[in-house]
Amino acid sequence: MQRQGICGPRSGPWMLTDSACRKAVPRETDYRLADSYGLYLRVRKSGSKVWGMRYYYAGKEKRLTIGPYPEVSLKEARASRDAARAQLREGAGWDLR
Repeated sequence: MQRQGICGPRSGPWMLTDSACRKAVPRETDYRLADSYGLYLRVRKSGSKVWGMRYYYAGKEKRLTIGPYPEVSLKEARASRDAARAQLREGAGWDLR
């Protein structure tokens, strides 16, 4: 029997859905909703939502801003994350664009 996560087969509980992104409401402080492989949606106390990616280079944590939600969809954010990870594998360093 295949094990299922909260979001269905082959996806773990860490995968975001578009409805979860839309329903995210601001709180007193900024917070992040994690997706996978370092991708997250930062929900600011002002109500704006921005995609970001966390990664490590030379042993230090770095962050990359991908763009605002909903202008950048979940699918586009995941594609940007995958492209950035490919650049890191090729040795792009900290200067990801």
